[in-house]
Amino acid sequence: RNIVLLGYTACKNRPLDLVFIIDSSRSVRPEEFEKVKIFLSKMIDTLDVGERTTRVAVMNYASTVKVEFPLRTYFDKASMKEAVSHIGPLSTGTMTGLAIQTAMDEVFTEEMGTRPATFNIPKVVIVVTDGRPQDQVQDVAASARTAGIEIYAVGVDRADMQSLRIMASEPLDEHVFYVETYGVIEKLTCNLAPFGFLFQKCYVSHLNISFAICWANKPTLLFSLGQATTFNFA
Repeated sequence: RNIVLLGYTACKNRPLDLVFIIDSSRSVRPEEFEKVKIFLSKMIDTLDVGERTTRVAVMNYASTVKVEFPLRTYFDKASMKEAVSHIGPLSTGTMTGLAIQTAMDEVFTEEMGTRPATFNIPKVVIVVTDGRPQDQVQDVAASARTAGIEIYAVGVDRADMQSLRIMASEPLDEHVFYVETYGVIEKLTCNLAPFGFLFQKCYVSHLNISFAICWANKPTLLFSLGQATTFNFA
């Protein structure tokens, strides 16, 4: 059936200090990690990237954490996407709590490009993982949220839903996402971007949703808080 969507022009883009935290532990196969990088590049394409608009950092984690580039490094999409294309997977382990703590300690600082609190720029984290954290997440995520960091949790395949809920900001149905495989993760771009955190709230009233639906050649199965919704655009 046909679904009429609210156009992008009805929403106002807003600047962000945005940090992607991506899981590259051994459970993420090389070809799956490439899918994550495609997802990152497509997300970057939706952003109004710039020194005075949205700044982006990318972190990579397994048993260790690597800041691929901080918020102060790139202010244009081409350079940012080029840097993403060169990111390689790390190794074993899924230290999600350590990654979030590192974001607070080493990325969300003025020295690394975070803008002062007086600027009122939202601080946002998107965690992408396919596993269960092997360290303490609950207290670290709570500290991050208390510090004003909004956390989105994206789970793939074997990801533990309870852990995603524990780390994400409220309301959970707008901050927790799950896809069955890395093969469809890029379709989350449309769920996270046009009617989500990248814009001031916009609603498609007759659908009662606050995200955009992407046209696809086959059904995309997305889960929010364990409740599955299938979008079939045949």
